[in-house]
Amino acid sequence: RHPSKPSTCVCRSCGKAFCLDCEQRVQTVLVCPECESLCVPASTYLAAQERDRQRARSLFQELPEIVAYPLCDRMAFVLLAIVTGVFGVMTRIAAYSGIGAAQAAGVLLSTGILTWYAFTAAARVSSGNRTSYMPEFGDVTDIANALKLAGGAMLISMGPLVLALVLVGVDAWQMMPGSTRQDAVSEAMAGLESPAPGATPDALADLLADPEGDGPDESDPEAAPPAQVPHEEPAPEGPGAGTLLLHLGLLGLAAVWALLYTPVALTVAAVTRSLFQTLNPLLGVATIVRMGSTYWQVAGIYLVIVIVAGTLTFVISLIPVAGYFLRAFVDAYAYLMVGCLIGLGVEKRAKELDLE
Repeated sequence: RHPSKPSTCVCRSCGKAFCLDCEQRVQTVLVCPECESLCVPASTYLAAQERDRQRARSLFQELPEIVAYPLCDRMAFVLLAIVTGVFGVMTRIAAYSGIGAAQAAGVLLSTGILTWYAFTAAARVSSGNRTSYMPEFGDVTDIANALKLAGGAMLISMGPLVLALVLVGVDAWQMMPGSTRQDAVSEAMAGLESPAPGATPDALADLLADPEGDGPDESDPEAAPPAQVPHEEPAPEGPGAGTLLLHLGLLGLAAVWALLYTPVALTVAAVTRSLFQTLNPLLGVATIVRMGSTYWQVAGIYLVIVIVAGTLTFVISLIPVAGYFLRAFVDAYAYLMVGCLIGLGVEKRAKELDLE
């Protein structure tokens, strides 16, 4: 009605905006003068419009922000990398010293801190905060809970793959012609055909006296009775080709499951903070369905992050001493990118996930 004046409220139904002079109130409630539906403040309407515009963008369009996200709080990033780097160096020292318990503790603690930061980043990004990810430290149980959730996510996503690898490995070992079991049988048979290198002279004389190995003459009454050869059960047969093919098929399915399910397992862990729900595959599959195409974008970008970070970590680890400290910066960057990625995916599908 008055284009030169700023709007102060917007109708939620017809979308028309009104200035202060045209506002219509019923007691304290703003009502649209045109359709008499409820109005909201213009600032609230614009914020909702901006949020919807951001959610309409694909995650591929958000890649620059995902890449830059770890540096939105440089102090927190450097602190995270230094702390985990120190634990990494201590872990290597413990490994060289043969202190297995200290090595395991260092790995678990550094992984727990990285996961704690990543889950905090995911929670804040999903709520619209893209400027900070420093967790609010309460006690050490915060880190333990993050590590527990990450372990649950890895168990439900990678567990079937590990089990399938074990099955295929056992089948392959049993079907190898040069397996340890067959080598042992061959050595035993060779020992029956010829004397051992350390055989005594009496044993050598007996062998020369009876080169055919037929044993004592049964017609000689003084001859010792032949030794009773114990009955040997036939060795169990190894798995057939059908069993191996079945296990290889399971291995392929488990690999696909690990590849596609790991991002949603981390998403459920970050959003629910519940180990039971993280280990529930039905909830994970339902989350994939609700997120739709956004989830497949999350899975694709996650795979790229893992491959690039893993390659860089391997190369940097080849640098003596300093490499184990420098890789902490790569790990911190990768974990924070994953946290931002998960948070953006959840934010874009907040309505479908019943989070608002």
